[in-house]
Amino acid sequence: MKKFSPKKQITKGNTEKLSKKSAGVYKITDSKSETLYIGKAKSGRLGERIYEHKGHFKGGTNFRYKETGTVERAERLEKKLIKQEKPPRNRMLKRRK
Repeated sequence: MKKFSPKKQITKGNTEKLSKKSAGVYKITDSKSETLYIGKAKSGRLGERIYEHKGHFKGGTNFRYKETGTVERAERLEKKLIKQEKPPRNRMLKRRK
């Protein structure tokens, strides 16, 4: 399976270049490459979802992504990565529910 993309800054230009055909998983990271949040996007929404997070996380100015092809694969990978990496923002959101 393909690896995550190299780290990129969250800008409109960078997110508009992403595939509009594939579902995927993304990580919002800080300047030290520490993962703050992991999310998934349905087909065609990867760039939109990443850009929506711009400014939401203190220090979260970068992203990495991985196309999965299907929403089901994205959901499985997202759950697996959250369990492994325990990003702080995912844990905060889970507590609020």
